Amino acid sequence: MNSDPEMEDLDIGKLEEYFFDRFPVRFDTHSQLSLLFLLIGEKPGANVMFVDESKEELLEDFCEDFDLEYQSFESEIHMTYYITLDEQYFDLLEKVDEESKYYTQESSGKFLGYPENAIKFFTQETGERNLSQRFEEKVDEMIEKDELSEENSYLLDLALFTPELTSDGVLQAVEVGERRRELLRQLDRRHDTDFGEKILDKVFSRSKPYFRSP
Repeated sequence: MNSDPEMEDLDIGKLEEYFFDRFPVRFDTHSQLSLLFLLIGEKPGANVMFVDESKEELLEDFCEDFDLEYQSFESEIHMTYYITLDEQYFDLLEKVDEESKYYTQESSGKFLGYPENAIKFFTQETGERNLSQRFEEKVDEMIEKDELSEENSYLLDLALFTPELTSDGVLQAVEVGERRRELLRQLDRRHDTDFGEKILDKVFSRSKPYFRSP
């Protein structure tokens, strides 16, 4: 996706208000990064889950301030939001069946901009042994074999998807992280700000990548 127009038009003051003041106590890091990468045109859509009444107004204010389109549906205890810059991307989403309010894993993956091999892997592995644990084990194995540096493993936090658990799949996710890190640095250069660098510091200042946190 072409990020140039989106980055040029962003109101950095509003970004700082949401991402440093209003969002941190309401939404987890994954949700915040997903919304941010959507805004800079890096992914077609984002979804935010577990939105209760205390978060609903804040998220809808954000969508209004940044001209985002959204759909939401309610489960028994919370709302789930699907958000995009262009409503045409909602066409990527397909319901599990006519009566369901839930979307298929494959169509959700496309909406969120995941690589095809990651979508295929995830849909095939659903219900298998804990994927996050296997992801961590694969990354540890690659670091031990010098296939991946510990420093670069932090870039996986910017990918926001579970890759195919092969060396190629993990390295593909690292490349996504590298691209997104560079886009945030481009954002800083274009707007003469340190917003992007602050976001990166927030992600990378952990003692270990957040996908490996307990």
